[in-house]
Amino acid sequence: MPYNSNMRCLTLIAFTLVASGSAFASYELMLLPTSNGRVARFDPVSQIGLGQYGPTNGAILRGQVNYRASDGISWLTTSGGTTSFDTGTGTPVNSSNFPSGITRISPEGGRLFEVDGVRIYRTDPDTLAQNSTNVPNAAAFNFVAPYSNNSCLIGYADSNLNNFVISYNAVTNTFGTALAVGLGFTAGSFGGAQSLKVGSSMTYRTIGKSGGTNVIATFASTDGINYNQSFLSLGALPQFSSTATLSMMLGHGNTFYVVGDDISAATTTRISWYRSDGTNIGTYTTTAVDVPTGAWSGYSIIAPEPSSLGLLAVSALMLMRRRKKA
Repeated sequence: MPYNSNMRCLTLIAFTLVASGSAFASYELMLLPTSNGRVARFDPVSQIGLGQYGPTNGAILRGQVNYRASDGISWLTTSGGTTSFDTGTGTPVNSSNFPSGITRISPEGGRLFEVDGVRIYRTDPDTLAQNSTNVPNAAAFNFVAPYSNNSCLIGYADSNLNNFVISYNAVTNTFGTALAVGLGFTAGSFGGAQSLKVGSSMTYRTIGKSGGTNVIATFASTDGINYNQSFLSLGALPQFSSTATLSMMLGHGNTFYVVGDDISAATTTRISWYRSDGTNIGTYTTTAVDVPTGAWSGYSIIAPEPSSLGLLAVSALMLMRRRKKA
């Protein structure tokens, strides 16, 4: 398509949309798995959908999205394997023919850590070459939270449905001492989240149900071996569907979002914004994205570097071009 005045106008509008986030002193973009098996780009501050992309070989397995800020590549796992995509254009980059479990990328972007069955897998995100080892006493997994390319925290349940966390060191292929999670979570109620690492300090938060209460569980570490845990009750959250597994998304300034099906309909998504102490900042519903009802984990791009700002602009531009053609 020639770069004519219409294209210049669309480009200007796209970058104006990105720049409009400056009023919030931050930029945020959510990559949210959808019930139709694709990924939606969603701006939670402006409440705008910026188009979708995704696999053609099956719905996203367990609703997982991983993203690497250095090059704008995201990884999606389906029943047919793992595929990497250019997040801005939606173009596939690489794929493997093996299905994967619960997956999270390391803060450096050099390894994908996956837990499935009774094993943990460590995958090169570029070649998708993989190795694995058994996790002791694990019967089911809740989450994996990478600390570095060589270490992570694993949340699992044993055969008696007791929940634990344990650290894993890939260099020595050893596990730390299992830490019993000090609260009784309902089996299968954990929603996805991602870890935030600043310097040597890593904080991982996930949301689960304890009885009729939704609880944020936080695990923090400064060495990737020893972890402290704490819990924050958000109450019953009656505006969300009681049958949906909620997920937690990081926000800027030590805030977070809780995302899931609204009580009104499974096709309506509710997004609630909280400060770190559990104070609610706001809540709204949207039909621009329809997240899965079961457990899922999206990815928050927070205060992105220029490459991610470009991703926002490209996504906005592509969306507006589609609307113009329609």
